[in-house]
Amino acid sequence: MLMTPEQKSLLAELEDEANHLTGKAERHERRKQFLEAAQFYKEALYRVRNAASLPLNKKQTKDYERRVARVIELHNQMIYKARERRDARHMVLGVVMREPGVLQTELYRRMPQQPPEMVREVVAWAVGEGRLRRRKQGRTYALYPRAAG
Repeated sequence: MLMTPEQKSLLAELEDEANHLTGKAERHERRKQFLEAAQFYKEALYRVRNAASLPLNKKQTKDYERRVARVIELHNQMIYKARERRDARHMVLGVVMREPGVLQTELYRRMPQQPPEMVREVVAWAVGEGRLRRRKQGRTYALYPRAAG
């Protein structure tokens, strides 16, 4: 069975995503999660390539379609999560820039649409990137833009 242009395009996109995830895993604090996703993509690509190069019977075709659908579903979930993370990043950085010294626990109350773990992840990322600094204040942290005192 020859691959259609759409299938070739999908494989190219999946290869790019797998390579992106592998590279990102080296920089991201949650390496294990990204590496597992990248590994899943690579395994799926291998299976899809092998299935696409062989003549398929009905059962193999269904299995091939199921695998491709799963890869597409995972890809869409990752895009959705990346957009959520981007939105949370803009919200957190915006609040801290407008109000230096805001407490991290106050961010949770101000952003009920964002899960607290997402806010924690964004704060950790921003501190690691040098965009924010935090100072311990009681049981939480006061957040400041890097340049502010």
